[in-house]
Amino acid sequence: NREVRVRPREVLVATALDGFVSSLTDNQSKTEIEWYPPGKGGVAPTEGGCPWSANISGTFSYQVYVQEITDFVGTSGLDYTRSILANENINWLFPPGDFVDIIKPPICPPVYQDGTGQCTSGTCRVCPIDYPGCPKEFLTNCTEVAVNLAKIKKHLNGTTKPLESFMKNPHRYTTWTTCGLVGTSNRLSVKKKVEVRPADADGGWASIPPSLNPAGEAGIWWTQAELTTHEETGRVSIRIEGLEEGRNNVFLVNVVVRDDVTGER
Repeated sequence: NREVRVRPREVLVATALDGFVSSLTDNQSKTEIEWYPPGKGGVAPTEGGCPWSANISGTFSYQVYVQEITDFVGTSGLDYTRSILANENINWLFPPGDFVDIIKPPICPPVYQDGTGQCTSGTCRVCPIDYPGCPKEFLTNCTEVAVNLAKIKKHLNGTTKPLESFMKNPHRYTTWTTCGLVGTSNRLSVKKKVEVRPADADGGWASIPPSLNPAGEAGIWWTQAELTTHEETGRVSIRIEGLEEGRNNVFLVNVVVRDDVTGER
């Protein structure tokens, strides 16, 4: 099972004082991802194939890569919709994104010339009820800022242009191979914060001085002992710091695993 998941965060708990809730600790407010080590997760080998245990040593290290794709995903914002109707170009504020066509009818209801309609700022509360398949996402103030990638994937997969085709666009994400990740994505640093990859023109990872990047150009590889192992599920996890969350940001997160005996990734 190669799925990388986000572990649910702890929620605010009501206190004895009416109207007050307990605050979260610093760690409880961080994003934590989890995954199965190779050969785990309940995925059986194919009939006639070689079992995982014969192909891997069982001793692994991991690197975590993070790439923000908020602007690629774009927005279905009400202001953006109005600007399109008025033939105004404000892409700097509301980029249309790769999936803008999927938020149109019949998957989502239409938006009228005056900016009203179902699944807009005036009716966002009923949108997930009346249109459960519509990928529009709303903040608590009903501002639309992104799309729901899980719903987008459900609509796209099985079509001639599945979600994975966007991820394999070499001009965009290049995050489906280890070489693509190293060459294009940011990664988790020694301090478990997202480290921004310098541009190729500046020298890439090699241009970061050792004082700022103790792990060097190759980056930090986390051993399984340095990660949190969850005995109840068999997954391992790590907390990520430094993810921007101010505008319903969307990130691609990939984990590269290295067999420490064979060196294979």
